[in-house]
Amino acid sequence: MCAAQVKSRPLAAAAGPMPLVEPSIPVALFEDQLNVQSALSDMLRAVGEYRVIATLTTEAEGLAWAEQNRGRWDVAIIDLVLSQGNGISLISRCRRAAPESKIVVFSGFVSPGIRKHCLRLGADAAFDKAEQSAFIDYCKRLAYWFRSGGKPPDAGAAGPQHSTGAHPPFAGDRTSPAA
Repeated sequence: MCAAQVKSRPLAAAAGPMPLVEPSIPVALFEDQLNVQSALSDMLRAVGEYRVIATLTTEAEGLAWAEQNRGRWDVAIIDLVLSQGNGISLISRCRRAAPESKIVVFSGFVSPGIRKHCLRLGADAAFDKAEQSAFIDYCKRLAYWFRSGGKPPDAGAAGPQHSTGAHPPFAGDRTSPAA
């Protein structure tokens, strides 16, 4: 897995601006709509130290990229509907290519049954695009998880469950939704 370290630029002078934090959590984005790609990139930069390193728009392109770039990303965000093909096969391919990465499905077609299927295939969480606030909260918690070296914000607490039923990334291994 890629190291997710926060880097700072040195200050020019003692009275100068605060150090700039360079994005350091590499993200592979599997999304075909340009407006969604742009919005996700902006949101990821705003909530954490995320850096989109690849944007893939088709299933074939995504499958090939995941194989050729094993372990180069810490987070994969996958839409289930792509311009050619779908994101379902990308979940297990990304899990095999980068077992330590976090895989998040963000799609307009996530029903309770699809969510369970995505989790069984290896996704850490699955959000419908209508659940934007839960997705953003998850991304914030995930950024914290990376910054803290994988430690939960409240040591000893597993953290609250998201509206998706999936545990936050710091709750341990992938789990299926609560019954």
